[in-house]
Amino acid sequence: MSDVAAKVKEIIVDQNVGSGAVEAGSAVATGLVILGSIYGEGGSVLTVLIYFAIGQLILVLTSFVYNWITPYDIHEHIERDNIAVGIGFAGALVAIGNLVRNALVHTFVDWETNILWLVLEVLLGLMLLPLARWMADKILLPGQNLNDEIVNQEKPNVGAGLIEAFAYVGGSMLICWAL
Repeated sequence: MSDVAAKVKEIIVDQNVGSGAVEAGSAVATGLVILGSIYGEGGSVLTVLIYFAIGQLILVLTSFVYNWITPYDIHEHIERDNIAVGIGFAGALVAIGNLVRNALVHTFVDWETNILWLVLEVLLGLMLLPLARWMADKILLPGQNLNDEIVNQEKPNVGAGLIEAFAYVGGSMLICWAL
């Protein structure tokens, strides 16, 4: 089954809201990467295309890392119609897209300088992003565990998924502002 057919099956046929949330988060993140790629002075159309490719590669790689660092399998839970996991993952994608956007918006100087800044800003942002989620877990859900609320309930807590998503997005905004 092709990737498109699988998405159609999950979103249209199965009406999987978690899959729809992930697709929406992916679209927003891609839009942020495009914004970062075309913004700024200097460079050329080739610069835009290379920045876009680098940004998309970062999104794909970090989504694998995100799945690896979570104590549960994201795709398995989304496949089982866990909306909370889909919303949380969508928020992480938007946050990563925002970090990439912020790292790409600089005026183009030369490849060495701009790639160095891109790598430094994205790595710093990605190291700080889990801190935003941890703080949301401790401050907004005292005495509870965000992971338990999202995956270990008979009916997953969609509100907890929203808290996770907005912790990532809000954290990325603060990180971008500080950089």
